[in-house]
Amino acid sequence: MKTKSAGYHLFKRFFVSFLCGTKLRTDYSCLYVIFCFIVFKPFCAFAAFHEQLVIDARSLSLANSVTAEPENIMAIHFNPAALSAIPEDKSFGQGFGIIKLDIRTEFEKDPDYPPLFGTDGEDHLAGTKGKNDGISLYIPYLGSIDVPFYAGPLSVGLSQRQKDSKWTFANAFYMPYAGGYYHDSPRDPARFDAEKLYLERLVYASPTAAYKVNDTLSIGMGIAVGQNSMGMNMQIRSPNEMIALTKSLGDSTVGGDIPLLTTLIMPTPWFGGGVSPYNAVARLDTSLKNNFCPSYNIGIRWAPEEFFSFGAVFQSASNSQLSGQYTFQYSEEFQNMVNWFGQGVYLPTLANILDLPTRAKSIQSGNTVMDVDFPRRIQTGIMVKPHKRLKLFCDLKWSQWSVVKSNKLIFDQDIQLLQFLKLMGYLEGSRTMVLARELRDTLNFGFGSEIGITDSLFFRMGYEFRPTSVRGNRFDLMYFLPDLHNYSTGLGYHFDNGIKVDLGASYLVNTEYKRPNGSSLNLNGNDFTKPVYNPYSGLDFKQETAIYLCAMHVSMPIHLASEMLNSAWNISRKIVTMTGE
Repeated sequence: MKTKSAGYHLFKRFFVSFLCGTKLRTDYSCLYVIFCFIVFKPFCAFAAFHEQLVIDARSLSLANSVTAEPENIMAIHFNPAALSAIPEDKSFGQGFGIIKLDIRTEFEKDPDYPPLFGTDGEDHLAGTKGKNDGISLYIPYLGSIDVPFYAGPLSVGLSQRQKDSKWTFANAFYMPYAGGYYHDSPRDPARFDAEKLYLERLVYASPTAAYKVNDTLSIGMGIAVGQNSMGMNMQIRSPNEMIALTKSLGDSTVGGDIPLLTTLIMPTPWFGGGVSPYNAVARLDTSLKNNFCPSYNIGIRWAPEEFFSFGAVFQSASNSQLSGQYTFQYSEEFQNMVNWFGQGVYLPTLANILDLPTRAKSIQSGNTVMDVDFPRRIQTGIMVKPHKRLKLFCDLKWSQWSVVKSNKLIFDQDIQLLQFLKLMGYLEGSRTMVLARELRDTLNFGFGSEIGITDSLFFRMGYEFRPTSVRGNRFDLMYFLPDLHNYSTGLGYHFDNGIKVDLGASYLVNTEYKRPNGSSLNLNGNDFTKPVYNPYSGLDFKQETAIYLCAMHVSMPIHLASEMLNSAWNISRKIVTMTGE
């Protein structure tokens, strides 16, 4: 028999004392302080954006705090080392979910913001409200779809371990990152930032292996190969002084022809009548993807006693260049202004010097590419069992979101809209659209508890605080998730034949998020020298966010799954036969 180390006994004694409520000895107090510091420090940290909102029912019910004990096939994601705890032989797991997203926006006029040049300051979006109509997502071979809510599969996987073997092998299909919505109403103010949006990573193959080093320690590693996709539809407007000036000069020169001067030098109306700062000048539609985006997971799990286990996992980054198509559709006002620079004798020369187009296109379309980064993550967690029917979970999660510096779309031709933006200080050229992001590295926590009501029935609940990784001065409706509180609950039932059914539900909410006028360069900034992109300049912004998640996961030995499938097939054949007769 191996002798336990002194460190192990100190560790065990500390936790027994802590969980049983007995007074700690002085030499253990430092461990208690360290534990409390690790747990409560994240209250002042920054955290998750849109990763692992819903992957598995059990993890959902425990607020994703399952790194020390994932239990089912989705250990492939949460901690591949925990696959060693899955029963021997072949096992099958299938997850289903329902997702509903409710985002409500409101825009109010800033009373202290002066009117734009030549306008009365009455933005038609002031006092308007919006609400998303559903979820937008990309499905391989089907393309992007818009649905009021999502109801369908979340994951499917298989695992296998031979009798008395130290090795476990598994593979699964799942979606670790997802976010998207759409707006149908033509009066919804959100259409000027993201009328439709989706950004997701879909893992379609994740071959994983776990090795049981000894009775207490397991390690695991998996490779995840997936598809990264992104799509966006938006109307574009520019409520700033320079655009307002073109409209003012255009209005004031209507019918003001001066012979020879207007014909040769400055045809009227100037700027072809100008462009209204409050109307859409263009519409952009994009759809991009990359079908081969690999990453990997490495995990470790240590369970020295029944009452305690520790887990840690490293998930690598997924960096890929997405490619696809784009379409710009221009308003009549914008086309008139472009054509105006082609009139007369001197304007075309000036346009050539400034690299401005002189012959308007109603539509520009072609191919585009964009780099998309999903961050590397480190997740650690513990499980403690102070009572035979009670388990407590605590997880810490870090994500390197700072790798996302900007969103950069590169087009295959000079974009007329970007050519004109150069006049307002845009420095990225006429073939590149750049939205600065400057996301922060993130750190968040989650807690969960599982109560064994009987030997087969389990009640679970959890809480996770998810402060956003998006900086306030870069917030917009494309990176739309603010701070969120995640409240979760669920049930689990273990049948005698080896079937396990888990149910989970989660409610993520932020009742009020505000960005006063001028506080976000990507939303309502007032600096006209930073024209990409602040469509709500002069407006105060408020958002209410609620996400409703439900999930079910069924795990069973593969032979039972095969028997059920055969039974279902036979029943369907009998129904068809009876119907035919």
